[in-house]
Amino acid sequence: MITIFNGRQLGVGTSKASAWVQVQRELVSHLHLFTPSGWMVFMAIVLHIDNDNYCWPSINRLCECTGLSEATVRSAVRHLCGMSIDGHQILSV
Repeated sequence: MITIFNGRQLGVGTSKASAWVQVQRELVSHLHLFTPSGWMVFMAIVLHIDNDNYCWPSINRLCECTGLSEATVRSAVRHLCGMSIDGHQILSV
């Protein structure tokens, strides 16, 4: 449902790594499982995934990315850790 692409951005004077996310339409039937803050935190986490499909953004970094408070980010992470879609856990800490 969600595909993360990691690659190189090609252009004049740049070779920095970049990542982008592709979301399939079928995810729309599962959006109700996410809280608004949970979706923001989830997308911030997804955008930090490395080439080995791991990520380690700190709570502070997630707060910076989302504009949410620490308490809200921590609550969203707990909620995401308890979520599953089609039997697959959304987040593992």
